[in-house]
Amino acid sequence: MPIRKKTNKNPPVMSHEFIIQNHADIVSCVAMVFLLGLMFEVSW
Repeated sequence: MPIRKKTNKNPPVMSHEFIIQNHADIVSCVAMVFLLGLMFEVSW
């Protein structure tokens, strides 16, 4: 499968291209949820 140079701006959410383009956003959201969970765990 040849690599396409032009990709659409909003690929489908669960596609490989979406993860490649937005992996930093996904990782930061997961890290924030994890830290919030730790903070609530400590406060109980």
